[in-house]
Amino acid sequence: RVNFRQLANQIAQISTVSSIDTLAVLEALLQVLPQQLADGKIVDLGEFGTFKLRIKSDGSDTPEAVNAKNITKIMPQFAPRKAFKLVIENTEFTKTTD
Repeated sequence: RVNFRQLANQIAQISTVSSIDTLAVLEALLQVLPQQLADGKIVDLGEFGTFKLRIKSDGSDTPEAVNAKNITKIMPQFAPRKAFKLVIENTEFTKTTD
């Protein structure tokens, strides 16, 4: 695992932004991203990918009977973009012993 602080430190090493500023931006993203999803928007993070909400619901006999009470589960869905997929596809794995 890697935590937010470790990510912020790594980003700071390859950019002109301090780790504290990076951490603040990552924290803000965690607040804003769910709000945008809840507003029904797809959040496009460029070459990284997109986030959207996917729902499961109970069926209804008529369109008029469909409402928010039909929703049984809400799940975030991430769709990686090509550049992100390429990095993952080219990853080599080795067995470790812990």
